[in-house]
Amino acid sequence: MALNSFEPMAEIGVWAPIENPNKDEFAVWAANFAVSKQNKKVNTSLKFDCIVSGQVEELDNGFQYGFFPTDLQYKLVISANDGSGIQKQYEAVLYVEREENAKEGTFLVSFAEFKTTN
Repeated sequence: MALNSFEPMAEIGVWAPIENPNKDEFAVWAANFAVSKQNKKVNTSLKFDCIVSGQVEELDNGFQYGFFPTDLQYKLVISANDGSGIQKQYEAVLYVEREENAKEGTFLVSFAEFKTTN
C-alpha cells in the first residue's frame, strides 16, 4: 500500500510487524536513509546489509480517522557492516509524514546499537 494512501496501514497507536521488511520498498529505503543520516551525524561509515525486523505505528494526527492520512513511525532493526567486516545490529526509529512524497517528510528520530534482552 502506498504511504500516501488514505487507507489505514495499522491500528493507531499500536506497533504492527512489517511482513518481509526486506521486500518492502519504503522500509528498505528508510533503513538506508537511517544509516546514511547516522553516518553523517557521527562521522562513521556503516554499510546497510539488511533489515532484521521492522514495525510500523500509525500516529494520531488529530483529524477524523480515515479522513486524512495519519503520520507513521517506523522501528527498524538493521544489520550493518562497520567497514572493517564487523557486522552489528542497530535500531532506528523514523518519523514519516504521510504526504504526497513521504521520502521528503522522513526524519531519523533515533539510531542506536541494538541490544537483545535475554
